[in-house]
Amino acid sequence: MIEDLPIITDKELRAFEEYGYEYYFINQAEYFATCLLDENRRKLDYSKYEHAFSHELLKDFEEGRLDGFDMESMRGLIYGFTFTEDYANGLIPDTLRAGYWQWEDNNKVNLGQDRLIEQALMSTGDGTEGNPFCVICMDQEYDIINSLSPDMKVLRQRLLPGYIDCFECDEGSTPRVVYFDISRWFERVRLI
Repeated sequence: MIEDLPIITDKELRAFEEYGYEYYFINQAEYFATCLLDENRRKLDYSKYEHAFSHELLKDFEEGRLDGFDMESMRGLIYGFTFTEDYANGLIPDTLRAGYWQWEDNNKVNLGQDRLIEQALMSTGDGTEGNPFCVICMDQEYDIINSLSPDMKVLRQRLLPGYIDCFECDEGSTPRVVYFDISRWFERVRLI
């Protein structure tokens, strides 16, 4: 019943809008409430990365000093960033997107930064509903889709309970469904 559902704040509603969703639901509040984070579904412990991010580490990454970057330090850079004030305010450096490094006009030299980002994100799951990829922004969803197959086209996107984003795709003649855990994006509104 609607009385039993949590109240959706204006900040949470804006987070949905910022994420790029358009809603055509009769009772939006009820739908949003069903999507609230279910802690039992969470598989990535973001708190593990709370102190992993630093601006110096980001600068090293951006400038191609990648000698010390292994999978765990890359996860620390990405998921540790979610504990910053910038992330709480919805700001994410373009350099934490694989697509940024693949764009030729960005005046940055790609020394493998794109692959490090993709590998770190894809190490969090396999894209199934029970084991979705954990991302911190919508652009990273498209980075993974493009990494899985440059020919993959998104046909439909929908939000499932627990902030699981479901992409129904077409890969040539093969349908494919890819799932993403986008809960961290929506948690950030509670940090503000």
